[in-house]
Amino acid sequence: MMSPLTRNEELAWAAGFFDGEGWTTVLQQPGKYSVRLGVAQKTPFLLGRFKNAVGGHGVVRQRSGSGFQLQSNHDPVLYVYSLSRTRVVRDVLSALWPWLGPVKRYQALEAFQRWWDKPPRRLRQPRKPRPLAAQCGFGHPFTPENTYIFRGNRRCRVCHCIQEKR
Repeated sequence: MMSPLTRNEELAWAAGFFDGEGWTTVLQQPGKYSVRLGVAQKTPFLLGRFKNAVGGHGVVRQRSGSGFQLQSNHDPVLYVYSLSRTRVVRDVLSALWPWLGPVKRYQALEAFQRWWDKPPRRLRQPRKPRPLAAQCGFGHPFTPENTYIFRGNRRCRVCHCIQEKR
C-alpha cells in the first residue's frame, strides 16, 4: 500500500503536471483584465487531482470543439481546469514556483507583466453641477425673502406655508 503524498510532494506533482500541460495568460474583457491559469485534458481525473493539490481553487469544466485544437477528431470532448481570479492565480503560482521549469516561470511572469501594464481604466468625468433653479416646482421665485435652507436644500417659504395650512 502506498503512503499518501505529503503536501510538498503533491505540489511538486502539480507543478510538473502544469509544466507539461498548463498555461498562464491574461483574460481581457471590456474594462476588466485578469490573469488566468489553465490546464486541459481528455479526462477530468487528473484535473480534479490538480485542483485539490492547489487548494481546491478554480473549476473543471467540459468543453467541446470550439477554441481547442485536438490531435484527433474522434474525441472532440475536452476537460479544462481554469482559474481566473488574479490574486488566487498569484497564490497558486507561488505555491508551485519552486518546482516550475523556466518556460512556465517565464510565461507566468509575462502574463503578470501584461496584466500590470494594462491600459488604465477610463475614469468617469465628474458631472457638471446643475445651475441653481430660479424658481420652485410651483413657479415661486427663489428670492432671499422667499427662500430658506432645510437639511442643505433650498425650500420655498410660500410652498411651505401652503403645506402647513393643509
